[in-house]
Amino acid sequence: MGERALPPLQSEIIRLLGERGALTKHEAAKELGKAYKNILFSFDSLKEKGLIEVVGEKEYRNQKFETYWLTWKGVLEAYALGISLEKLKLHVFRYIKGEITPEIQSGINAIFDFLRELGPERSRAFINCLDFSKQPPTIKYLPFDLISGKEAEKIIKILSKYELYKNVLEKMLKEISKIVSS
Repeated sequence: MGERALPPLQSEIIRLLGERGALTKHEAAKELGKAYKNILFSFDSLKEKGLIEVVGEKEYRNQKFETYWLTWKGVLEAYALGISLEKLKLHVFRYIKGEITPEIQSGINAIFDFLRELGPERSRAFINCLDFSKQPPTIKYLPFDLISGKEAEKIIKILSKYELYKNVLEKMLKEISKIVSS
């Protein structure tokens, strides 16, 4: 998503999903008091942007309706829009696909600790630092051009508690020492 803000209705949808959890398009339209056609367009756009995905379905009057929730990119966006990390974390564990192994649980905890350290206003800037192809996402690198030395130290200290990120941190530290020594 980068630093660009979403259109207002898309931001409202992200906030709503972050607060409430998975919803159908109809539920979102009713909750937000918006025309279904506008909600439909916004959901399609958010899905194209990789911010929401189908996580299940609800049955109503013998019809099935898809439920949507945030992708990891959507979680970062919701956090940037002011949704609490605690609420988002509860939803992540509710909607995660597959078995939640101790490694996955540890990785999710690390991501949320990382986001807490960044703060909501800076979380969007770090979207490119994460590899969303894995479950949970992994941190590819720390953008040292966006954070101070003290912030980097805090983040490294947080992530070093998690086995999943030790290899990434070792690579980062080697890169840093190369830069410092040259």
